[in-house]
Amino acid sequence: MIRPVVRLSLLLAAFVCCIACGQSQLCTLVDCWDDLTITIVQDELEPTEVGSYDVLFHPQGGDTIELVCEITAEEGGSCHEPGEVDGGTASGPSGHASINGQLTVTIHQNPSQFTVEVRSEQTLLGEEDFEPEYDKHRPNGPDCPPVCYSADLQMLVDSPPQEE
Repeated sequence: MIRPVVRLSLLLAAFVCCIACGQSQLCTLVDCWDDLTITIVQDELEPTEVGSYDVLFHPQGGDTIELVCEITAEEGGSCHEPGEVDGGTASGPSGHASINGQLTVTIHQNPSQFTVEVRSEQTLLGEEDFEPEYDKHRPNGPDCPPVCYSADLQMLVDSPPQEE
């Protein structure tokens, strides 16, 4: 256990170092990611139907990201990149579907323009171009790095064709 005098000395040394380096405040070391969250709904009153959906994210000037989303009646659902078994990592793309029928996809990027396509069984359910306005976040203080950006968007798509 660190004694109070040693703890105070360490804090004082950090403060003096911060002043000497030109910073006027102490910064914490919290990390953050850019988050672009898109909620995909088929109808504002009805839940997203059970099934498999492909969500393609085309950032302008960047690589396309594809997510496969499986929605079940009992558990909601999840999204993953093709070839993976479960959701993305903390810094990779991810998604989930809640039991109330909202399909939510999160991409850890902040492009100024992009297009989203949603397909089911190769049928295009919706395609939309976005130019989001991002909220700026500084989790460690106003003058401290990192700076992260986030936006929450909604996209309305058609229901998949019914099997006969």
